[in-house]
Amino acid sequence: MNRLAAAALLSFACFACFAGGCANPAAVKDADEAADKVCACKDLLCAKNAVEAFATKHKDATGTSSDKAKIGAATKRIQSCTANIVLAPTPAPTPAPPVTP
Repeated sequence: MNRLAAAALLSFACFACFAGGCANPAAVKDADEAADKVCACKDLLCAKNAVEAFATKHKDATGTSSDKAKIGAATKRIQSCTANIVLAPTPAPTPAPPVTP
């Protein structure tokens, strides 16, 4: 999966949870923790795993509009950090050592 497609998938997962009513005090705390995890990630697989764990755990959660606003803020952080991962330069592969005859 290319980097842009993976970033779009992460954004969709965050939005689907947020738009679907994914909110309550525990979900707010977990959303902040998921954002912290994503922001600590160095690759998209790590970020994807953090978002999926949060979305799966709270897929049926309900809460107040205040909870949803707080999760919305965490979602924006997740999207920003995901964009940083996508836009980070890809390190060049380590060259193979020279073959000696």
